[in-house]
Amino acid sequence: MSQAADIVLIDDDDVYLFVVGHMCNTYCRDLNVVTITDGELGINYFKKVKEDNIQLPKLILLDINMPYLDGWGFLNAFRELKIDQFDEIMIYLVTSSNRSCDKMRIESYPELNGFILKPVRKKELHQLLESVFKK
Repeated sequence: MSQAADIVLIDDDDVYLFVVGHMCNTYCRDLNVVTITDGELGINYFKKVKEDNIQLPKLILLDINMPYLDGWGFLNAFRELKIDQFDEIMIYLVTSSNRSCDKMRIESYPELNGFILKPVRKKELHQLLESVFKK
């Protein structure tokens, strides 16, 4: 059975996963943060969540550049899962890329709520968490 999450972090950088997971828990210890190391494992996680009818997370922070299945591939595969309440999940790309082509591509995915540049800063992350979890 898959673990329910408030936040899902999908990134191939273990240090990033540890640091951002810790920053989320300094915002609120009660937040359940699930970390996943590539897009393919992320899709497998959400297939299991759907199959087991587990509550969806409120927030996904998704890296663009990952081996196996990158962030764009994850988004395309995630659409295909046809998860109920899909539109209630806030999805932000997290990237070190500030390229205009990536920013334009973000606009072609209506399910994306925006992007965050790496390195993720605690203040910026806490503002995002405040907007997601205090509504």
